[in-house]
Amino acid sequence: MDSKNDATPVPAPIIKRDRRGITPPASGGTVSDEVRKGLAIEDNEGLTIQDAAARIDLGSSTYLLARTIVLLADNPDLRGDDAALAKEALRILDGERLVSKAHKLIEPLAIKVWGTSKVRRNAKTAKRNTEAFERTVRVICEACNQADTVTIPQLSVPKVKELVADLKNARVAMTSLLLRLRKETP
Repeated sequence: MDSKNDATPVPAPIIKRDRRGITPPASGGTVSDEVRKGLAIEDNEGLTIQDAAARIDLGSSTYLLARTIVLLADNPDLRGDDAALAKEALRILDGERLVSKAHKLIEPLAIKVWGTSKVRRNAKTAKRNTEAFERTVRVICEACNQADTVTIPQLSVPKVKELVADLKNARVAMTSLLLRLRKETP
């Protein structure tokens, strides 16, 4: 028998694009449900983003954009406006099935959580960014707490003026950071 005739038929893709956006999954679930399956495949089987996308029959670039939306919408650490923005992007993804529109809405938040778009967007990256920020704040606090114990040497008048200006600028930056942190508190 000819091996060409023995080939098994390729199943139809679960998700594909149409003019209105992504067509609904054949499973009857939402696009985000399919993306969550892809995320589970990445975690459980150690597959790349591209392989997980192929497994759920979604183009890798579309999966990557939708993945960002789902990860942010499912992030329990988001509060207030950030959480509302993530939920709105998820609503656009699932309700209107417009991946690009939802991703454009969420991209500034993604950069806030993970940094530039060149990094892998997942919980580990967010955790590393959070830990780096916390270390930075601890260093700033330690330096400020030790400031009153620093012995001031003999300085020229211009040098004193320069250092006073630097400290005033640092105080403004510290106040700005403090206010930004307070905005993050529910």
